[in-house]
Amino acid sequence: MSKHDAFLHRSSGRSSAESGSAYVLVLLVLLVLTLLGLVLAFITQSEVEVGANERTVNRVFYSAEAGINVGVTSLLIANDRSAKTLTFMDAGSTTLGTHVAIPAMVEINTGPCNLCEINQGSNYQNITNDVQVTATRFGVDGAGVETVLATKNLDVMVECQPFREVLDVTPDMAFYK
Repeated sequence: MSKHDAFLHRSSGRSSAESGSAYVLVLLVLLVLTLLGLVLAFITQSEVEVGANERTVNRVFYSAEAGINVGVTSLLIANDRSAKTLTFMDAGSTTLGTHVAIPAMVEINTGPCNLCEINQGSNYQNITNDVQVTATRFGVDGAGVETVLATKNLDVMVECQPFREVLDVTPDMAFYK
């Protein structure tokens, strides 16, 4: 080693043990950033799945609520307590939908109409009905097999008063029967 080389080596202030320490430091920083990126990707994926599950639960709940509305509307408009089954397919989709089973409404209590005290002897009553609706969200695979994604049961008691048990159906109203 010449005097000039020895001078340069001493003036840089580095020993041979320090060479490559920046490389190790950069590798550690990259390792920490990679782990941070993986953790954020995992959290994001989990949030997407939670959001999809929440959307499915909301859809099946609102489908069950729609089934209750169909049952109550049938009772009020046409005095129809019979069972019904509805199937809703998602718009533009042949693989996702919801079945809504509305069993026959059950009359659980009948009494005099509290709002009809001046109509003593009339055929108006206070009737309480029970309706239990089950909505099932499903997916259809390529072979046409349905897979249940979510189910929601709603049980509601509906009190109707004044309610005339026997409807006066005119010829114009015949289509409600």
